[in-house]
Amino acid sequence: PPERTLLGPPIEWVAGFRRIEMSPDADVSALRGHPGSFFTACGLALQALGKAAVEINLQPDETSGLLQRARRVIRKLPTGTAWGIDVSSGGLKAVKLTTGDKGDRVTAEACDMIEHRKILSQAVNEAEERELIEESTSALHARHELKGSRVALGLPGMMAICRQIRLPPMEAKKISEVMQYEVRHHLPHASGDLVWGYQVMDGEIDSPDGVRESHVLLVAVRREQLCRYLDKVRALKDGFDVIQCDPLALHNLIAYEHFENAGQAEEESLQSD
Repeated sequence: PPERTLLGPPIEWVAGFRRIEMSPDADVSALRGHPGSFFTACGLALQALGKAAVEINLQPDETSGLLQRARRVIRKLPTGTAWGIDVSSGGLKAVKLTTGDKGDRVTAEACDMIEHRKILSQAVNEAEERELIEESTSALHARHELKGSRVALGLPGMMAICRQIRLPPMEAKKISEVMQYEVRHHLPHASGDLVWGYQVMDGEIDSPDGVRESHVLLVAVRREQLCRYLDKVRALKDGFDVIQCDPLALHNLIAYEHFENAGQAEEESLQSD
């Protein structure tokens, strides 16, 4: 990129980490050979560690009642180890992050890049695409142990539907009820055909006409499309702890690395199916 933009501010090439530390025992050759390529995987792992600015989880819950609520609570409990896995068209990128005893430091313990035998877009059919992904995931399991860690999976950005909604200030439980209506109003699919979640961002803001509003981020994915994708990557793990779209995973990494207080504002994260 040029050293400066047309408007004057300088441009900085972001390729390394500022806050995430590297373990002295970690093999960082993949990070050095592919600078910036692991940012999405790191953002996914940060969310699994509970250190993400946006905590929307597109994990589909087929169960209901107490079991469903218990699973959601368990996913939000603090954990010390997490893998972020980014399955792209060209290959699989995985990063293992851990936190210290006090949870204030994040360390990269392992990273790996496994290229597919063939670019996924060149697969002759869906069966071959699944076979290519299974080959890469088998290689990941052969090199690393995922058991005992939380695992966060990235979704291609083209699968996600994102909307920014402004609501008048109201109680958190009231927002939950209002969002049921907003989903039907803003998304071109029946709510039952979607897996969706929302988060209130950065408290209240002033609209151009001077009215106080809440900024709400709504993210959804078609349930059928999500289930087909999860079926392709099922060899990775039978049930992921976090499922997030790639653009928001990248946002979480940038927010953590460059805007340290981004995740400290009062906010609410809820999931609905």
